[in-house]
Amino acid sequence: MFLSYIQVWLSGWKALAERYPYHDAHPEGRLAPGTKVNGVGIIWLRVSVLPSGLLLFVRSLFGNPFPPVLIPWSEIQKVEHSDVFGTSRTSFQIGTPSIGKVWISTRYVENASFMRP
Repeated sequence: MFLSYIQVWLSGWKALAERYPYHDAHPEGRLAPGTKVNGVGIIWLRVSVLPSGLLLFVRSLFGNPFPPVLIPWSEIQKVEHSDVFGTSRTSFQIGTPSIGKVWISTRYVENASFMRP
């Protein structure tokens, strides 16, 4: 639990949650290990591709310092693709001006609108 609070602080999650709140009490999504927000790996991060944007959230049995974040597609900028140790990764900036960057395995966002030409 203590580690989660450190991750929230280092990743800038609070700023993301304030700018892109998501109010559904029971979000659904896939566990996305290896995802980083502003260079910080978030344990138990889940992701869901929704028509309105990319939902990022964490489920915890011990309280949740990570409020769900819904990043509208229009706020996802500078999408880049790379291959890291045989794993296809996607990174993107959030907001204009940028308030963060996300690195995620491409398989979790392959159906996202920003992945289409």
